[in-house]
Amino acid sequence: MELAVKNIDAVGIAAPQIGILKRIIMFEVPAQHPRYKINNATIPMHVLINPKYKPISDEQNLEWEACLSVPGMMGQVPRFTNIEYEYTDLFGKYHVREASNFHARVVQHELDHLDGILYPLLIQNRQTFGFREEIMESELFLESRK
Repeated sequence: MELAVKNIDAVGIAAPQIGILKRIIMFEVPAQHPRYKINNATIPMHVLINPKYKPISDEQNLEWEACLSVPGMMGQVPRFTNIEYEYTDLFGKYHVREASNFHARVVQHELDHLDGILYPLLIQNRQTFGFREEIMESELFLESRK
């Protein structure tokens, strides 16, 4: 799975996306990304087995998402800003972590795959969904990057 993430310039992947029917996700948070606001806090590659999360508060943020399962498209998706997630690692050790902002978004996005949910189902304003190249050149996207 790690090669799949690195070779396709993704920040995460869920096992079902590559034909592995297990509750496993893999992700990393880079210091910089052209589509996302990131606070320069990197998180190295993590593998989460049987993960689950819960929001720490009701606060949500609206941010752009894209996905390997919906190639060439992107849209704005509301997600919880702060979450707590738990998982087992590759060595069988149980972990509980807190995540906020982009880190929290990535975890929620990848966990959605384990339940058969793709981000377009969560978009509230359908006018913010479209072809990645067109969206990234749109005034709405450029304004959101400021």
